[in-house]
Amino acid sequence: MRRPLDSDVEKTRLQTRQTVRAALGVLAFVAALVLAYPAAGAPPSAVQSLTIEPPSLELRGANRQQHVLVTGRTADGKLIDLTHACEWSTDKPEVARVSGTVVQGVADGTAVLRVKAGALEARAAVRVVDFAGFPAVHFANDVVPLFSKLGCNSAACHGKASGQNGFKLSVFGFDPEADYNALVKEARGRRVFPASPEQSLLLLKPTGRMAHGGGRRIEAGSPDYELLLHWIEQGMPAGRADAPHVVALRLRPADRVLATQASQQILTTAVFSDGSRRDVTASASYHSNAPLVAEVDRQGRVRTGEVPGEAAITVNYMGLVGAARFQV
Repeated sequence: MRRPLDSDVEKTRLQTRQTVRAALGVLAFVAALVLAYPAAGAPPSAVQSLTIEPPSLELRGANRQQHVLVTGRTADGKLIDLTHACEWSTDKPEVARVSGTVVQGVADGTAVLRVKAGALEARAAVRVVDFAGFPAVHFANDVVPLFSKLGCNSAACHGKASGQNGFKLSVFGFDPEADYNALVKEARGRRVFPASPEQSLLLLKPTGRMAHGGGRRIEAGSPDYELLLHWIEQGMPAGRADAPHVVALRLRPADRVLATQASQQILTTAVFSDGSRRDVTASASYHSNAPLVAEVDRQGRVRTGEVPGEAAITVNYMGLVGAARFQV
């Protein structure tokens, strides 16, 4: 075996030193990024102002709610999501209340939403209208998106070619009319029970009160449960054929630069053919094309890990797809 020459040893030492310097450089760069951005849940002292989106809220009907996005701006112009790092309240809890980062109506009237992060505060006007009434549920606009969010009409569940346990839905709700017939008219209508809505299979199975291959998908008393319950109570209407339909999705933010170990809430708004808008953050489906860079949960909250790069979060609602881009 050849004995290493002094030049070989020196070359190896030089390569080792270069590798160590490069590694230290990467560590220093990552440390600078971490120090430049706040940890999730801790409002940074460098934030100079807060912004609430939407700037004003109108809740029309008992089942309407509004997700709110809170953004902090630093002195050098950086935008930081503080939605889940603030104190939330309303000046009239008997009119409107806050549940997490969602504003819900309690009774008709006006109120003021207050969001505080440290010494900073932002406000938004809240108007609750027709709270005593539950708006007519439209099957295609309200029920089908819920099936998509819960995964009921995916190819791995009731959306596959042969259906699941005798119940078949169109993949991702592309055929609402067929879905309506399958749910209301097939199997002698046994999946819905208008005489006692709470005993409908549509509610018993996804809440886990009856054996369900897909497991528990919703909680009794949740907004999703209440929507299905009221739809059955209203007589399972298909909805007017000329009812407004979704024509566009609006995502906020549409793009943003994030640090590692950070989070960003996405606010999803559906625009209807009559010009009206509705918060569908909790009803849309979310998917990340690079979960190692940024993953997203069912509520549209994006979380970054330790891997830098770029991720696109696709948002699907009623066949319309939008995308938000994040650089980490």
